[in-house]
Amino acid sequence: MASSVPVLSREETNFLRVANLLIRLSPKAVRILFNREFNPGGLKSIFSKNWTKLDKLKKKHVLTQTQWSLLFPSGYDPKSNDFDLTLMVCLLRNLSTITIQDQLPQPADMSEGAAVSRIKFYRNQIAHSDSGAMSDADFNTTFPAVSK
Repeated sequence: MASSVPVLSREETNFLRVANLLIRLSPKAVRILFNREFNPGGLKSIFSKNWTKLDKLKKKHVLTQTQWSLLFPSGYDPKSNDFDLTLMVCLLRNLSTITIQDQLPQPADMSEGAAVSRIKFYRNQIAHSDSGAMSDADFNTTFPAVSK
């Protein structure tokens, strides 16, 4: 008996294309910026110097215990390859001079902070979506904004 293959709607395909971009490619782009801002070989020193600031973020539950363990691992130095998008954005926002917003930046703002803000904004939309679908109009706005 042949099994039927589910056919995705155009809206579901749009959603999955944006999700793929945000989940697979965006962290790599943010990691390039992160590694430029924070020397990968000096993360232990950077985090130690900023321990008080990072501890405040932990106490305010901005950083989780799991994230804290990645910043201050036992027995080895921290590595940016271990950090997910959320942690890198948090560190860029709190330890660098890059301005990262919670809201969607103006389309004309092409700064690094605006690019990261867009990724953060749309990633949160995808992560909290109940529908798993995206209209063509939303896709035609979102995909180009994130892929710049």
